[in-house]
Amino acid sequence: LLTKVIGSRSSARVPSSSINVERIKILNYVIVALFAGIAGICMTARMGMASVTIGESTPLPVLAACVIGGASFRGGEGTVLGAVLGAFLLELLINALNIAGIGIYWQQVFTGAILLSAIALDKFKKK
Repeated sequence: LLTKVIGSRSSARVPSSSINVERIKILNYVIVALFAGIAGICMTARMGMASVTIGESTPLPVLAACVIGGASFRGGEGTVLGAVLGAFLLELLINALNIAGIGIYWQQVFTGAILLSAIALDKFKKK
């Protein structure tokens, strides 16, 4: 239902479609906030302390994993399985860089390069 609302907003808003778009959007934000809160609690428990900078390095690999898994920044594409496979592949590559003795900063550069190349490939694939 969420993909219908996001994928075709104009057709979902038609009164005969009986889809309450605003309710779906609010429910989506509530679910995301709930999982963000759970993730914050888990990270705080794992680190043994609370800090506002705990998750600073998280968005880059998460975005890279989703894009590698087939999600598009334009929306409406991508699956959970694709995101999981993208995360697995990215973590495999990062572990290989660890074994090779590459530092954490170069690993982030590598992750950013993968993200940029996946976005460029997605852009050229759509043309």
